Amino acid sequence: YQRRVRDSSHTFTRMPASILLDTAIRDWVLVPVVVMVFMSSLLRHHVTLFLRNKPPYDARAAHSTSLLRHAGALRVAGGLLPPRTFEARRAALVAPSGPLTVLSEVKPNAMANPALNPSAMTGMLTNNVAMIVPQIALMGWISFFFSGFVILKLPFPSTLRFKVMLQQGIAMDSLDPSYVSSLSWYFLTLFGLRGLLAIVLGDGNAADDLAMMRQQQGGGMGAAPAPDMSKLFAAELDNLKLVQHEWLPAAALTRLQVRAAAAKA
Repeated sequence: YQRRVRDSSHTFTRMPASILLDTAIRDWVLVPVVVMVFMSSLLRHHVTLFLRNKPPYDARAAHSTSLLRHAGALRVAGGLLPPRTFEARRAALVAPSGPLTVLSEVKPNAMANPALNPSAMTGMLTNNVAMIVPQIALMGWISFFFSGFVILKLPFPSTLRFKVMLQQGIAMDSLDPSYVSSLSWYFLTLFGLRGLLAIVLGDGNAADDLAMMRQQQGGGMGAAPAPDMSKLFAAELDNLKLVQHEWLPAAALTRLQVRAAAAKA
């Protein structure tokens, strides 16, 4: 497939000729693979949503998050409130019987670990099954019916580094790396349809294999422990106590009067 002609000073290399691909390969191999991968992704998304257990609503966690946001907003934007209103709201939060003080003294539950949550483990197992089973089925289908097919040629030249990735299932060293096998086309389509699936199903859909792999890799090192809410409340309590209130409208009026006096002078 490669012919080298040598003379005393030059070496000429003739690359293999282009392969003429039958249009029936496009109609009966390339297009069906794309359609099957897309339809299986849609089916996997809806099956995963159907099997996924919705976590129960945690009213205590929602109340804690809302309280932290309220205290942070009062600390950051408290200058928009009159001094009497700001001090009344701060006193209600930082009083000995106030919510910030009470919640900052609550001991965290050592058993509240997401890694030990049975519902989370069941959901991860469901996601794994919903991702692996369709992939095994599609790979078996492609390997059985379209094994060894060369289905397309890339419109741009490729290097030998991508030959293993683009020509899986074809053992031909002399074949141009720009040609793509059926099995490699399946993997390219599987990850290449992420943008179309994000448009059809929305971001964060259950058919996003790459995001699911990243989530599994992150979960393999251990789930992140729940934050210590008592420390968060204690830090917000200290910050709110140290805030020096300045009423912004009064400060703006003072600056305006100073500028007017300077302009008259």
